[in-house]
Amino acid sequence: MAMSLDKINKVVADFERLADEGKKIISGFLYDLTKETDADTAGYWSTIFSDSTDNFLKDYIRDIKSGLRNMIVQQYKDLVCPNLNSIYDHIDYVRYRGEDRNDEAFDAVKLVEHLNQKILIDLERLTYEQMRIEATQLIGKYDDNKNIIAGLLPLQSYKDSVTGHKDYKVDRYSQKAIIGFEKFTALLIQNKQLFYRTAPSQFQYQCPVAYFMRDMEAPVTTENIGYFQKVNILKNGSIFFRFNSYDDYKTVKEALQGKPPKIYFPEAKIDVTQLFTRDRQTQYKRTVQL
Repeated sequence: MAMSLDKINKVVADFERLADEGKKIISGFLYDLTKETDADTAGYWSTIFSDSTDNFLKDYIRDIKSGLRNMIVQQYKDLVCPNLNSIYDHIDYVRYRGEDRNDEAFDAVKLVEHLNQKILIDLERLTYEQMRIEATQLIGKYDDNKNIIAGLLPLQSYKDSVTGHKDYKVDRYSQKAIIGFEKFTALLIQNKQLFYRTAPSQFQYQCPVAYFMRDMEAPVTTENIGYFQKVNILKNGSIFFRFNSYDDYKTVKEALQGKPPKIYFPEAKIDVTQLFTRDRQTQYKRTVQL
C-alpha cells in the first residue's frame, strides 16, 4: 500500500503530541522540585531541564517537518516536473523550506495542493520557457542563407605543457551551455513529427553534440550529428550550428526569438497516491499534439 499524505500528517501530529507530553512532564517535575527541595537543590536540578530542553523539542519537531517537506517536494519534482531546475523557484520558499521560525502548521496535503497551484496548473509552458531561456544564453547570431545559428561558449583556457601555448577546450560549463541549446532544439524538431511528441516536462534527449564535444580542444568540427549537418567551435569560443534543413532552422530560430511553437501543451494531471510508490520508474507521460 502506498504511503499517503494523510499518513505523513498523522506521523507529524503524533510527534507534536509526544513533544507536548514531554514538555508537560518536565514542567511538572520542575514544579515538584520547587515544592519538595531547598532553593539551592532545585536550582541545580532545574539547569538539567532549562529552557534549552523546550527549545530542543521544538527544534526536533521543526527538523522533522522540514525534512518531510523537502522529501515531498523532491518526490514531486522527480515524478511530475523533472525538467525544472529548481522547484523552489516557483513556490513559497520560506514556508515550504521550513525556514519560518514561527513554525507554521505542517500539512502534507496542502503542500501538494500548493505545488499543484504554482506548478502543475501550467507545467508545460513553465518548463518550455525555462528551456527556451537556457537555449538563448548561448545564442547571438542567425544566418538564414546557411541555416546557421551561432553563439559564444565560455571555453576553458590552459597552457600546453609541451608548447607553452594557450589552448582552449570545451569544459563542463561549455558542455552545459551546448546541452541547453541542443535539448531545446530537439524538443522543437521532434514535436513536429508524429511519433516523437513528448511534453516538455517529460522530455529527455541524449544531446550527442554536447557529449562528443566534451573536453575537446578548439577548433573542433563534427558533421552529421543529431539534428545538425555540421557543428564547429573556434578558438575564440564561437560555435556554429548548421541545421539539416531550413525548416528545422526556421522553427528553432523563431522559438528562440519568442514566437510560440505550433504545438499544444497538454494539461498536466497528478495522482497524489503515486508520489511514494515503490516503482521509481512511474512517470506521468503526456503527449504533445499539433
